[in-house]
Amino acid sequence: MKKIIICEGKYDGIFMQNLMARLGVPENKIKIFSQEDEDMKQKKHAESTVLKQFTEKNLYNPHEFLVKLEGGKDSATKIFCRVAKRTFWIERI
Repeated sequence: MKKIIICEGKYDGIFMQNLMARLGVPENKIKIFSQEDEDMKQKKHAESTVLKQFTEKNLYNPHEFLVKLEGGKDSATKIFCRVAKRTFWIERI
């Protein structure tokens, strides 16, 4: 089962990545996503695109963990959850 981990900041994500490595989770099973790293044109739809790619079941998607870095924004978790709900609802139709 795939898992989404929401971290408040960049260093929380680095900590989570190191923790998973110590627990034996291969690096290719972890997708780290920071919207701040996206260019301005792709920022608007970046979260929904990453969610869709992460949930796809195919041979080219080995990721089991999505670590979402929120960049210290307090409302980012609510926004991400809203995008996730909308993304999954649209795919069911």
